[in-house]
Amino acid sequence: MSLSRSNNFPDYGSTDSRYGGTRPVRPQPKSNFDITLYHQLCDDISCNIFSINNNVTALEKASKEVGTQSDTPLLREKM
Repeated sequence: MSLSRSNNFPDYGSTDSRYGGTRPVRPQPKSNFDITLYHQLCDDISCNIFSINNNVTALEKASKEVGTQSDTPLLREKM
């Protein structure tokens, strides 16, 4: 145990820089990050993924009907 250099209180090592203690916090650089835009982009991406999944499901279902009695020119056109 030693005395802290700045305030004469006991220093048990947990905050002593020699033992990996705290360091001054550096100010973070300012950024142009817009949280509202980020959330809007996340929502748009989610909607697009949902649409893609629905279209894949519909295409898989239609492809199983090709060559069956349900096969029609309209079905093939949709595909």
